[in-house]
Amino acid sequence: AEQLKLSRSDDGFYMELHPKLGPVQTAVQGIYLAGTSQGAKDVRESMAQALAAAGKAGALLARGKIEKEPLTARLIPDLCIGCMRCVKVCPYSAIEQIGKPGKDGTVKIIEAACMGCGTCAAECNFSAIEMPYFTRDQILAQIDAALQENPEDKCLVFTCNWCSYAGADLAGIEKRQYPASSRIIRTMCSARFEAEFISHSFDQGAGAVLVTGCRLTETGSDCHYNNANQLTWKRFQYWQKKMGRKGIDPERLQLRWISAAEGKEFAEKMTEMDEVVRHYALGIKQPEPG
Repeated sequence: AEQLKLSRSDDGFYMELHPKLGPVQTAVQGIYLAGTSQGAKDVRESMAQALAAAGKAGALLARGKIEKEPLTARLIPDLCIGCMRCVKVCPYSAIEQIGKPGKDGTVKIIEAACMGCGTCAAECNFSAIEMPYFTRDQILAQIDAALQENPEDKCLVFTCNWCSYAGADLAGIEKRQYPASSRIIRTMCSARFEAEFISHSFDQGAGAVLVTGCRLTETGSDCHYNNANQLTWKRFQYWQKKMGRKGIDPERLQLRWISAAEGKEFAEKMTEMDEVVRHYALGIKQPEPG
């Protein structure tokens, strides 16, 4: 798994791209799953999956050209200072160091290896890496739009494409009811979220911010980007301390892992965050004594 840069479940099995849309694919294009590599299966199910994997592999090899989603990271050379932090955090070793760290060094993004998680863009403090369709300006604009009216009554929910966003979608499919105070902003991975998004949300008056992503436990990670959500966890601890120094109540900034199958859990968490927002809004709307 480490050599192929594949994600594994809590049980140690390889993870599929998507339970319904990509049951035999992985997040790495060209690698497919079959049989007990993905989980416990009987012979009939293993054979059916093997045929599906073989079909996918055959279709890929039959193409004259191999297409790739245009989600790979983009380097802005003029802004790069050669700190090499992006090289260290890339889950797929898709960023090549050129030269020594410092003003004379730089990096090269290997587009064929990049999976588009956005971990590197969030790690860069100089905005030298951008993610197409999920740029800083685009996400900040979404935050502004979501908080345009009565921001104190809103909870911004940052979701990852594969799990928590799918969990929100499932909550809708299952017709689960939850308060209308939440505003969802999607990225490909929770590791794309950065401190600037959190700070900007509170500067715009958000009642609360909830960061969500694929499940992470002591035994493993369900992240589709090779455990990139472990970085989300480390960064979140820093964000809470930073916001605490600004006087932000820790209850107003929370982290929750939600899988694609947890529509009920998503709705319950939205209800919980609505209580946080209501409490905050009530506090700032109360008239001052005297």
